[in-house]
Amino acid sequence: MNQLLCCQLLIFYIHHITFNKSANQTITRNLKERTTHTARRVMEATMGQSHGRESIISGPSPFDTLPVDCISSIISFTSPRDACNAASVSKTLESAAKSDSLWEKFLPLEYTSLIPQYPRVFSSKKELYFALCDDPLLIEDGKKSFRLEKASGKRCIMISPKEVSITWGSSPEHWQWISIPESRFEKIAELIDVCWFEIRGGMHTRYLSPGTRYSVYIVFKTKNGCPGLGDLPVDAGVGLVGQESPQKLIYFVGPRGRDRRRDVTRPEARDDGWMEAELGQFYNDSCCDDISLSVGKTNTPDWKSGLIIQGFEFRPVKTRLSLKNKHQIRKAMEQIQVGDSKCGGGISRNGAVVSVGAATSRFDTLPEDCISMVIFHTTPRDACVVASVSRTVKSAAESDLVWEKFLPPEYSSLALPPSLDCSSKKKIYLSLADDPVLIDEGKKSFWLEKSTGKKCYMLSAMDLKITWSDSPAYWQWVTVPESKFEKVAELCNVCWFEIRGKISVKMLSKGTHYSVYLVFKRASSRSYGFDHTPIETEVGFAGKEVRKTFVFLEPSDTDPRSGYGYSGVSLAAVSRAFRTRRPWMRFPREEVEGERESGGNVEEPKERGDKWSEVKLGSFYIDDGGCEDGDEVEVAIMETRMGQWKSGLVFQGIEIRPVKEEEVTK
Repeated sequence: MNQLLCCQLLIFYIHHITFNKSANQTITRNLKERTTHTARRVMEATMGQSHGRESIISGPSPFDTLPVDCISSIISFTSPRDACNAASVSKTLESAAKSDSLWEKFLPLEYTSLIPQYPRVFSSKKELYFALCDDPLLIEDGKKSFRLEKASGKRCIMISPKEVSITWGSSPEHWQWISIPESRFEKIAELIDVCWFEIRGGMHTRYLSPGTRYSVYIVFKTKNGCPGLGDLPVDAGVGLVGQESPQKLIYFVGPRGRDRRRDVTRPEARDDGWMEAELGQFYNDSCCDDISLSVGKTNTPDWKSGLIIQGFEFRPVKTRLSLKNKHQIRKAMEQIQVGDSKCGGGISRNGAVVSVGAATSRFDTLPEDCISMVIFHTTPRDACVVASVSRTVKSAAESDLVWEKFLPPEYSSLALPPSLDCSSKKKIYLSLADDPVLIDEGKKSFWLEKSTGKKCYMLSAMDLKITWSDSPAYWQWVTVPESKFEKVAELCNVCWFEIRGKISVKMLSKGTHYSVYLVFKRASSRSYGFDHTPIETEVGFAGKEVRKTFVFLEPSDTDPRSGYGYSGVSLAAVSRAFRTRRPWMRFPREEVEGERESGGNVEEPKERGDKWSEVKLGSFYIDDGGCEDGDEVEVAIMETRMGQWKSGLVFQGIEIRPVKEEEVTK
């Protein structure tokens, strides 16, 4: 196996063996022990081969003792390139590495709609994958070209010149639209003669892979040296719409002789016979942004001609590990033993991490940047845990390379505390986890969930829509020292109680289960009108079906008049009360008790550590596919049916934070 596959196996160890705790601990523990022992043996077997070109192992491999689904699971955490490399280990691994279930994970979600464009039938998902890599497809009525980056499976898009704005592009004396057989598109642009050369365009990032850094290239050919343009630096820029785009200079041909500027990007030849020049880079975080691009030369009076533009290509930036000594890495991988007692620590049989007593580890033979790249693929919690292995691993685990990946892309624009020591990205991360910062003119609070780096928000009462909140007789805006915000909303007296809020999906972390909480407290010793009163809640995506439930805003207690406590009231009983317009307290106790097992119980408030209380309103999931423009999550809390007057509560806001891992698996 090659170095990258070994690194990916390390990722599997760190993230899925050391720290993954499933509900069935017995099965997990046995699988951990088998995987660790067998993978160690296969590393020693595969890395101990003779020097020179590695060959397929003849006969059985230590990996053959692993369940096939375990092998597929390990390979699924790597990449298409690694899956191909893993197939050379043994026949069993080859079978797992070629399975349709594995390669379907590398295909785009919409791959079934792309198949009809091919004139042949594919015998496997792997064959389809490589077709999408080698044979670009036209989409969007032929205005865009789509393919996959072969090594990673990331999306690559080329937009045709028809998709951009070309100054004088509609004037035949300046530009002509031609057809040539080597172009992907039916029509491409040829520059005939202009003095004002300017092209502007863009694309929505939903066409691209999330969590990926992209480069943008202009793909072109020149005629007769591209007079008036080929040997001059041309302005270019790429960036997110609404933000300042970094500018650079490019050549279409380049100056002759030694008159060459080092700050100007020179074009490079492509395998398809075209030339390309990089216009810039950007990071696609959540597929919810628009990207703008520009290229032009407008500050010279020279007439320009001889440029043929096929399009503008968006493709992932290639990342490389700085592995200077291949023999050193192979030798180091032979020596690595997960949980080796000689290293002074490892994993106990109950899955707990044992502290490391020795100052060094066999990981120390790996280059530090290699270790950093492995930790880069884990989580903040994992990075802190592995720092205890040795000094070398600790240095790698605390590097800015690792912790900048855990920070949100917009961290540099946040109003961090002036006293914060920003000498390392880890310190900035921990500050954002421990000390929420105000954003959106103080109407929202933002912080990071410490163990995962997921984004958390609180929408202040000022950011919510509260019925009658502008009437001092019903609501008052007060200042309390324990609030994150300048003002909070105190309920004076209303019979129509309704609070609504919303947040843009693009602000949240992808692939995350979120819970929504109402954060409040009593204004005095007791509130009025909320005793035994279920409050209706709604949580969901705007314009789509929302999930409705009920909560109590007074904690479980015993009514001194009736002697009845409502702890553990079933949702079914409350829902039936709302349907029949009968107070749920009037149902016979036997009916209420008998319905407790149906649909769970009504949520009750719980005390927090910051002198406030919270009650869970609902939950939702942000998938990995990003979002459409304008997608929002809406939240509503209301009680408008009973008609009684209510007072005595103070509302700080609505908090949106990731569901804990153990709660997701329940």
